[in-house]
Amino acid sequence: MNSLEKYANQVKRHLRVDRKTKKRIVEGLMGEFEYALSNGETENEILTRMGAASQMAADYNSSYKNDPEYQANRKYGIARTVSIVSLILTFIIVGIAIGLQVYTISNTSVSSTGGVSGPANVEITSAPITFFDLIQNARWFIAIPLVVFVLSAAYCIVSRIRRKKVNKYEKN
Repeated sequence: MNSLEKYANQVKRHLRVDRKTKKRIVEGLMGEFEYALSNGETENEILTRMGAASQMAADYNSSYKNDPEYQANRKYGIARTVSIVSLILTFIIVGIAIGLQVYTISNTSVSSTGGVSGPANVEITSAPITFFDLIQNARWFIAIPLVVFVLSAAYCIVSRIRRKKVNKYEKN
């Protein structure tokens, strides 16, 4: 690895942007390095002209920090991730509740004593209070991830529609 590749990797390490943007920035730097080398500059001259890798990354970070399109994509990605995680969490909670319900039902037994002419005693035994019982009494435990899913999914849909409208008007 030459010094220009090391420099590009140092810039990459200091970048505070998503993976795709980092890749695009590093490819741009490498292209700029190739162009400068083809025009007769040495590696040391290029590195001197570029300055410190941390400062170069800071410049990129500040430009992306103020870019509305980048921020919209970032918010969309966060909302999509929250939506997926909350949906998975809801399925896990419901799965646990169903599993515990089956477990409780399978551990319940009914026995009776007595005869046709005498009094009958019926005894029902079951497992102790389970997590399923708690969920039945606290339905919000399932409702919260579902509400988060619905809200974040709605945000994703609305932002996608807005972006398509903006892109449509920009093309015209």
